[in-house]
Amino acid sequence: MTDFALARPLEIGESLTQSGVEDVFETNFGYQFKGITLRSPDAGRYLILLANEGEIYDDEFGQGDEFTYLGEGVREKGDQKETAANKALIDAIEDPLPIYLFTSTEGIDDYEYRGLVEVQDYEYVSDGARMVYRFQIKRLGISSWEGYQRTASEVEETTREPPSLTENSTEYTTAESKVRSSVFARKVKQRYDYRCAACGARRFSPEGNPEVEAAHIYPKSEDGPDDLRNGIALCKLHHWAFDRGWFSVDDDLGIIVREDAEQVVPEEIAILSEETLLTPSTDDLEPHSIYLQAHRRLHGFE
Repeated sequence: MTDFALARPLEIGESLTQSGVEDVFETNFGYQFKGITLRSPDAGRYLILLANEGEIYDDEFGQGDEFTYLGEGVREKGDQKETAANKALIDAIEDPLPIYLFTSTEGIDDYEYRGLVEVQDYEYVSDGARMVYRFQIKRLGISSWEGYQRTASEVEETTREPPSLTENSTEYTTAESKVRSSVFARKVKQRYDYRCAACGARRFSPEGNPEVEAAHIYPKSEDGPDDLRNGIALCKLHHWAFDRGWFSVDDDLGIIVREDAEQVVPEEIAILSEETLLTPSTDDLEPHSIYLQAHRRLHGFE
C-alpha cells in the first residue's frame, strides 16, 4: 500500500465546493469533477468517487455500508471500456489504494465527504442497452488513508503475538473493526492463493474474481479474532459446511466429517473425510490449534 498525504485531514460529513476539494488534494481537475477521478501524484495513486444523485450516474448508493457503483463511460458512447479509472477500481480489489467517496446532487457545487471505501467485487454485464462495469463498494467509515494503513499493519502484527481465542471488540472503533475485517478477508484469500483449503478448488468468475471466501475458524459470532491464524480460505460450499459444523479439523490439520448428523452427509462433504487441510506457504500462519480446538468444541466434535 502506498502512503498518501492530503494537504489537510478530511472529516467524514464535511461539505466542500469543488475548489475546496481541489485545495485538499492539491490538484486542479480542469473540469467539473464527477464519477471516477484517478490521480497519480508522486506520493502515490488515489481515486475520488463521486456518487451523484442526478442523471449522470445511476449509482445505487442507499444508506448502508455497501452499494453498487457504475463504472466510467458515457451512455451515448456505447459499452463502457476498461479505462484507466475503471482498471484502477478493478485492481484495487487485490491491491488497495486510497479511494475517497463524495456525494452530491447534480449541478450543485457542494460535495459531502463520506470517507474511504474499498472495492469488494465487480462484474461486466449488460444493463439492457450496453455493457457496463458494476462495482460492489463498501464504506469503511474511516476518513484517512494513514488510519487505514495503521489498522492494516496491526492485523499483520497480531500474528507475532500469542494467539487469543476472542477479540474484545470494544478495543476498536466501528471503523477500525470494518478495516480489520476487510484486511483479514483479503489477506487470507491471498495467502491461500485463492484456493479452497478443503477441496483445493480454485475457481474464478468470467471477469477473474475468485470464488473463494475467507472463513474464521472460531467465528466472529463468538468474538473470534481477525487473526490470520484464525482464518482459512474456503469455497462457498465448504465455507457454509464448515460454519454449520458438517466438518472440522484436528490439530494435525486432518479433516473430520460429522458422522452423527440427522441428515445424510452430502457427497461433496463426505469426500473430505481423512483428507488434509491445505495450508498457506508461510508456516507461522497455518491455522492455530487454539482456534481449531475451539471450532471442534463449538460444533460437538470433542
